[in-house]
Amino acid sequence: MVIIVAKKEVFTMENLRIGIVGNIGVGKSTLVNAAIKPPLSDLLLSVFPVRDGTEKVHAFKEAFNPVVLDAFYKDPVAHAFTAQIEFFNGRLERQKKIAHAKGIVLEDRTLAEDYNIFGMAQKILGHMNVAEFEAYKKAYDMMTEKIAEPDLIVYLKADVPTLLSRIRERGRQSELSIPASYLETLNELYEQFISRQARCPVLVIDTSKGNGSIESQLKEIVQKTVDKIKQIDLRVTTPGLSSWVTLPETEATIKAIEAERKLEEYLSKRHKVISLAGNVGLGKSTLAAIMERSLKISGLYENPEENPMLEKFLADKKTYCYELQL
Repeated sequence: MVIIVAKKEVFTMENLRIGIVGNIGVGKSTLVNAAIKPPLSDLLLSVFPVRDGTEKVHAFKEAFNPVVLDAFYKDPVAHAFTAQIEFFNGRLERQKKIAHAKGIVLEDRTLAEDYNIFGMAQKILGHMNVAEFEAYKKAYDMMTEKIAEPDLIVYLKADVPTLLSRIRERGRQSELSIPASYLETLNELYEQFISRQARCPVLVIDTSKGNGSIESQLKEIVQKTVDKIKQIDLRVTTPGLSSWVTLPETEATIKAIEAERKLEEYLSKRHKVISLAGNVGLGKSTLAAIMERSLKISGLYENPEENPMLEKFLADKKTYCYELQL
């Protein structure tokens, strides 16, 4: 027998996505590379209320063809459209891994940056003509329609002189010819994106302050990220659900029926207690009744008519709350 009762909800945290966004050379990769290893990874994982030892900090970086990137930096006008499609495809491929990860996922650049920052920059600079940009925008809109934003965005910002200094320091040949004007354009687009387009919580960190070294700020950035997660009380979701909600209606219905049959078979062999929790009026009793019938299980309900104390509590919560808990 399976008894359905109401009790205090316990949240199981499995997947929390943190987008690490910011201009070229600001220090995103440096932060991500440090945060996936102790001691910073342990600090990040401290936000999990319940851990079973299988959680980890994941870093699914951008994956793209370096030949395309080099060609784009050498001739951004001729290769703008090809480069944007290549970058976008790489981020879409990475999204598959993100959807099934358990733990904290650090996204070194997000899908939203593809269009709102770099795609828009190519349009502003005239590197993509109208037809190319419209084709790119249509592909972006169609492919990202049902992909959720990260749970939190950490926006690393820096002024252009700081960016140029860090670019020279790391010495990537393909980046050394990037003009300051391009970085300035990207900075303006990032500010616009953060203030107008981002729909998830955002933590803004100015990395230009201090001695200019991103390495000296890593622990502080991670600590601020942890504090932000606790402040906004993020609830981490179960990985893999995005593949369900993006299915066509007919296919989703078939999969739901199959899942229901498997759950019914599982419960018939193993006696479990399923607890339904939630505020007054959310539909717990209705859901319990549906589950009873569809899964062929028994339910136990809180019924005010059969419990005089519950009836009194619902009429006067202040007076009877203590007695009801007893």
